[in-house]
Amino acid sequence: MRPAREVFPDIEAFPKPRHRGAQKAPTKLQATVRFDRDVIEYFRGTGRGWQTRMNETLRREVERQKRRAKS
Repeated sequence: MRPAREVFPDIEAFPKPRHRGAQKAPTKLQATVRFDRDVIEYFRGTGRGWQTRMNETLRREVERQKRRAKS
């Protein structure tokens, strides 16, 4: 075996992998919530990122309710 830098001298030019895991400053809260089956199936059916889209949908509704409460 040889050192990676010997085999790949331009190793610094390689794209760095995205790090996943705990956020340094968490902005989200993990929770257990129960939704109707059809709601989950709908969002899952939209493909990757379905939880983010579900969060965005809920956020829009929260903002709508806040605006309504101010009126």
